[in-house]
Amino acid sequence: MIDLHIHTTFSSDGFYKPITLLTKAQTKGLKAISFTDHNEIEANFIGIKRAGKFSIKYIIGTEITSYWNGREFHILGYLFDLNSKYINKTIGQIKQIKREQAKKICKRLKQLGFEIYEEDVFRFSKGKPPTGVSYLRSILKNKKNLNDIRLAPYIKGEKKRSPYMHFYEDWLKPDRPGYVPEKEITTEEVIYAIIKSSGLPVIAHPQNISESELIEFIKMGIKGIEVYTTYHNIQQRAFYRNLAEKYSLVITAGSDFHGERIKKGVKLGEIGDNDISLLKKMEDYYKELYGKKPYSM
Repeated sequence: MIDLHIHTTFSSDGFYKPITLLTKAQTKGLKAISFTDHNEIEANFIGIKRAGKFSIKYIIGTEITSYWNGREFHILGYLFDLNSKYINKTIGQIKQIKREQAKKICKRLKQLGFEIYEEDVFRFSKGKPPTGVSYLRSILKNKKNLNDIRLAPYIKGEKKRSPYMHFYEDWLKPDRPGYVPEKEITTEEVIYAIIKSSGLPVIAHPQNISESELIEFIKMGIKGIEVYTTYHNIQQRAFYRNLAEKYSLVITAGSDFHGERIKKGVKLGEIGDNDISLLKKMEDYYKELYGKKPYSM
């Protein structure tokens, strides 16, 4: 089994350190993993150095936030050169954008009636670009917010199992009340940076992407689809598997594990059909595309 979509504490919404995740992966019997932190690549250096001691194959990875047609899309990058100026420049730009955006989001959430302070948000994000976890933790830290009826679903209601994810989707995504537009890094720019870094760009948990939209991503240079993910039901897996085969794209498998306290319904390695053969096909695809062995092998 493999899991190529895992978040560590190098993501501000990841709960476990890389070494702890390697231990958990070994216990689960995983044969290969990838640390795909949000707009970050630092955990890869630990993965490369330490995974062998756990008898686990490590695949270099990241998950980069991008925008296209007013929508947010997450692009997974695999097997890229960690020292590439293209990937590092793109991630550096996104980090700076996210920090500036975070300050504006705090002001916006205050305007919406929440007691929230910028210093708390950055403290909870541990110096990294804030995510939904950082904002909701900052809000819940302030007792003045605890009687706010709008927060009830995340504290004791139907969304309490994964409160941070739901808060982000309800309040902070584009077109949501707390979202503040900022300079956007486009999906095409992200795909370009990954390819220029000799990597494979893959659409993360596509869910509602249509075939016509996929064709547009292929024109941009997308090379794969995360078919096997905890976000997809059986029908969606079949749909995206068929599209991947139709357009000769890589098929990947990833849980998007952040830790039980962050996404309670998501378990490490428990994806279904996440066979090691998918990795072999990814390696073969890489060799054919770039004419060399994958960087992380």
